[in-house]
Amino acid sequence: MSNTTDLAPVTVIGLGPMGQAMATALMKAGVPVTVWNRTPSRAAELVASGATLVPTPADAIAASELTILSLTDYRAMYDILDGAVSALAGTTIVNLSSDTPDVTRDAAAWAAQHDARFLAGGVMVPAPMVGTDAAYVYFSGPEAVLRAHETVLRLLGTPRYVGEDPGLAQLWYQAQLAVFLTAPVRAAAGRSDGERSRGAGRRLPARRARHADRHPRDAPRRSRPGQATGKRGTSRRPEHRADDGRHSRPHREHQRSQRRRHRATSCDQVALRPSDRRRPRHRQLDRPPRGDQTPTL
Repeated sequence: MSNTTDLAPVTVIGLGPMGQAMATALMKAGVPVTVWNRTPSRAAELVASGATLVPTPADAIAASELTILSLTDYRAMYDILDGAVSALAGTTIVNLSSDTPDVTRDAAAWAAQHDARFLAGGVMVPAPMVGTDAAYVYFSGPEAVLRAHETVLRLLGTPRYVGEDPGLAQLWYQAQLAVFLTAPVRAAAGRSDGERSRGAGRRLPARRARHADRHPRDAPRRSRPGQATGKRGTSRRPEHRADDGRHSRPHREHQRSQRRRHRATSCDQVALRPSDRRRPRHRQLDRPPRGDQTPTL
C-alpha cells in the first residue's frame, strides 16, 4: 500500500506475530506507532524501525486516540486494561482478538461504561499478508467510529463492515475460519472416497471371478463366435447362420406353428374322448360282466 502522511498516531498492544505485522504495516505507511507488550523484548525490531515502546498500558492508551488490541482472547484485554481504565475515556478501542460473539458484546458494554468507543474485528489473513491488497478485516460496532478511523484501519486490510451488533464481526470471523480449517480435511476425505471407489472398481473383476469359482451356475456365460453379447457378456439370441436354417426366422416361425397345431390337436382329442382320462386302461378289457359270474361252491 502507498505511504500516507499526516496520519494520527496509533497504539498497538500485543506484539505476537499478528500484532507485529500490524505495527509494521502502519509504520511502512508513515503512521507514528506506540507499542506495549508484556514481554518488552518482542518490541526490539519495531523500536529499531521507529516505534515507541512505553512501560505501561496506561501510557500506551494515553499516547493515541486509537488503540488496536491484538491479544490471545478478550480475557487478556481485561487483564491488561483493568489497571488503565482511567485513560480509556474519549479513546477508541479496536479489538482484533478472537473470541465468541457474546464475549465481544460484553466487552463493548464494558468499554461504554468507561466512556470509550469500541469496535470489534477479525483479520482474515495470516500475519505475513497483513497490509497487502489481499488482506481484509471484518468490523462490527458503531459505523461512525469505523468511518472516523477508516483511513488508518484500511492500512491493515480492506474493511468489511457487517453491522452495528459488536458480536457480528466475531460471528463472521469464526464462520470463515471454520471453512478455512475444514477445507483441507474435506478435500482429503473426498480424495480418500474417490480412491476407495476406484479401488473397489479394480477389485470388482476379481470378486466376480471368485464368485464364479464358488458358484459355477451363477457365473455369466461367455459369448461364442456368432453370438451378440449384452452389457455383462451374457449371450443373447444367436445370429443367423448361413450353413443351416435352424436359427433362421422362418424356421422359428415353423416351430411355433407346429407347437400351436399340436396343442390344438391335443385339446380336441381330450374334448372328444373325456372318458379316456377318467377310466383306467384295464377297465377297457373284454371281461364278462360281474353279474354273469357264478359263485364257486
